[in-house]
Amino acid sequence: MLGPPIHDPRENHLLGALPERDYARLAGELECVVLVPGALLNAAGAPFEFAYFPTTAIVALILGRDGGASAELAMTGKDGLVGIQRVLGGVSTRFALTVQSGGEAWRLRAEVIDRERDQGGDLQRLALCYAQALMTQMAHNIVCNRHHLVDRQLCRWLLSSLDLLPGNQVDVTQEVIARM
Repeated sequence: MLGPPIHDPRENHLLGALPERDYARLAGELECVVLVPGALLNAAGAPFEFAYFPTTAIVALILGRDGGASAELAMTGKDGLVGIQRVLGGVSTRFALTVQSGGEAWRLRAEVIDRERDQGGDLQRLALCYAQALMTQMAHNIVCNRHHLVDRQLCRWLLSSLDLLPGNQVDVTQEVIARM
């Protein structure tokens, strides 16, 4: 859903870290979107049409299994981008990308991401740093889900969510918490 921009794209940490010349080149290509809780941004196995840079939303990377079971691997908010695989050269992902907490994001078409990746500039460098942070987050989540009781898992999830949002409020449904 498209909407009028409320937040500056540079409130997203990756876009905010770009040198001015790179940001200026991308600014005209950025499109503001309002992400609705529960919306599927990209199905597992589907090619990426966009990369998203959330400013006030959280998107979960969900790995599903046959039979309906699924697990949240990581969350992305103002700290990074959704569709990191495209920046790294992939066309699709095995994860479903689902909006967990609604809000605003900025998106770039896949062709723009491909062009930036092929130039090997600062967006790709920042994306590689973010990919490392995302892998670390996944590792922490695996350990927490394996060794901690549900109350501690919920605490980790709530604190992580607060880190990814600009304020101190997490809008989430009981259904999302139940899927943890």
